[in-house]
Amino acid sequence: LIQRSFFFASRPYGMLGLLSKQTLRCVAFWVLIMDEKLRKDELARTVKFTPPLYKQRYQFVKQLVNKHKPKKVADLGCADCRLLWMLKFCNCIEMLVGLDISEDVMKEKMHMLHPLPGDYLQPSERPLTVILYQGSVAQKDPCMLGFNMVTCIELIEHLKSEELEKFPEVVFGFMSPAMIVISTPNSEFNPLLP
Repeated sequence: LIQRSFFFASRPYGMLGLLSKQTLRCVAFWVLIMDEKLRKDELARTVKFTPPLYKQRYQFVKQLVNKHKPKKVADLGCADCRLLWMLKFCNCIEMLVGLDISEDVMKEKMHMLHPLPGDYLQPSERPLTVILYQGSVAQKDPCMLGFNMVTCIELIEHLKSEELEKFPEVVFGFMSPAMIVISTPNSEFNPLLP
């Protein structure tokens, strides 16, 4: 048997070294990973979504609401309350509920959900109740029952593995709404995802 070795030149440092097959495989694997990462970064820089993807997802939910007319809607992982704000203008909804693990973020953004001055001058014929709860999507909470629609927009990728295990049972089993909308970000367009 002849032991083969390969030379590897690293240009930035001007080094030339003798590498074994195993080391070369590791280097080749690293190059493939970096090439894939660069491809994703390049794709993310060249492809622009107008409007941004999260707004398109919110618009999709709003279209579903307009089509199916749910009266009670819950947004799990509501965070900055943007989707709830958008849905508060849908006339069919009587109750909007947001649930998020971060009470601080909800407190900071909940002002968006307050009635507008025009709501007092010309009250709507339909009642609208908006409630925010601090809690986990992995816990069965009776206050989260009875919804026609539940949304989880870019939530599940933030769950820990223990929470992710419980998520289907809580949402599909315990809550059991008529309609569930779940979305996740596209990894090729999100620099934070591997």
